[in-house]
Amino acid sequence: MNSRCFSFTKRPLYVLAGLTATFVVSISAYAWAGAKAGAPVSVYAYSGFAAAEGTIGTVHNSGSDVEFIGCHAAANNTSVGMQCTAADAMGYTFECTSYNANLVSVVNGINADSHLRVEASAREGGTCTAITVWHYSTHYNK
Repeated sequence: MNSRCFSFTKRPLYVLAGLTATFVVSISAYAWAGAKAGAPVSVYAYSGFAAAEGTIGTVHNSGSDVEFIGCHAAANNTSVGMQCTAADAMGYTFECTSYNANLVSVVNGINADSHLRVEASAREGGTCTAITVWHYSTHYNK
């Protein structure tokens, strides 16, 4: 027999192992990367009602220099309060405040990777009436 036909079996197994490892790493990174989703800021205004919604990481990573969304909380020795503000890509803005301890508690749970929705009553002078915060692995992070 011609030994050239079998020369590939004489190569070190390092080459085969390296190719196999590269293949496994490349497909496992794809397989375990996880789904990603996020939403830009949307500002809604209806008769007597307003809302803003968006994913903080998505907004942070966007190329927009107009969009933003977020909330902050503050307290002193006699009261607690919070404020949420947002602007969508079209420049529509949203703002509300509240001194409700339940809403302040939810605001304190927001992080840089949260998706949030804030609702306000225009009839109550921009008072925040509801805040929903989502924490999912699918959200784009900062």
